[in-house]
Amino acid sequence: MRIKKCKIQNFKSIIDSGEINLDEKITAFIGKNEQGKTNFLKSLTTINKTYSYNADDLCYKTDPHVHNQDIPIITLWFSLNEDDKKYFKNLNINNSDYDIMRICKSFNNLYSIYFADSLLSVGVPIDDGVWPREEKEKLYVDIKNFLKYNVRLINRKNEESHIKYIVSLGSDAGGFSNDTSHPPALSSTYYAIETLKLMNSLDRIDKDKEIKYILSNETNEGGFKTEQSQVVTLESTFFAVMCLEDLYSLDKLDKIKSINNTLSMQNEDGGFAHKAKKESNVIDSRIDNTFFAVKILKSLCGLEDLIKESIIKFLVCV
Repeated sequence: MRIKKCKIQNFKSIIDSGEINLDEKITAFIGKNEQGKTNFLKSLTTINKTYSYNADDLCYKTDPHVHNQDIPIITLWFSLNEDDKKYFKNLNINNSDYDIMRICKSFNNLYSIYFADSLLSVGVPIDDGVWPREEKEKLYVDIKNFLKYNVRLINRKNEESHIKYIVSLGSDAGGFSNDTSHPPALSSTYYAIETLKLMNSLDRIDKDKEIKYILSNETNEGGFKTEQSQVVTLESTFFAVMCLEDLYSLDKLDKIKSINNTLSMQNEDGGFAHKAKKESNVIDSRIDNTFFAVKILKSLCGLEDLIKESIIKFLVCV
């Protein structure tokens, strides 16, 4: 079978993609950052039986009053060759007159299957009872488990109030504060950007202003300093790098310098300290700092095999 056409609805930032025809060899997706390209490609993988939708997958603009069990997410049209038709005929499904199979997966993780004579035809639905018992159990054993789900949708009205509250904590010069009585901080900026990202609302902030604020905390050594002590720490560097990654701006960094700065905080045991060690003062390695370092190095493509081995050795011994 070959995918001929697809349609994505109600998935993350995508309300309705419309029906998109796919070329037999190459199909290109072209668009600006955060226009839905990644979400579209991810949606295609959710057709797999092992993927179970949850509240985070549902588009924030989808009407919360609609019965979410019936909300369509992905629809794929497949062309059938002669071998495919023989396979279905062996399952007591006489589809010799049909060249297209359409599969729709809904938010409740259930599938609707149709056979049609063309891409434009609505098609004939296949009743689950048509399938022989042994084949049905073979093909749908995982799907049955999807019926036992417990999804609580976020109240959209409350979600909007959360977004407005987070945006209100942004400074005119960039950066976010923990509350109105504190100045902006990298940690608060990280939590704000991550939260807005989860709610598909990064378009509610001035990204250039946030990037400028984040980079203002960078030092000549490639790390990022805390606002209070002005000392470069792994935690602050982690907050900064993750924010820049979410804002598609890692190219603003000198990656080699940032990688070397992170590695300067690694101890001989393979773990990482929260800041660079002095000649006479070795700071103990910690799990949280090692986590920060791994995330930084992975984002900057600096997690080489030798470094991995030393980190794994530390983690195994902890």
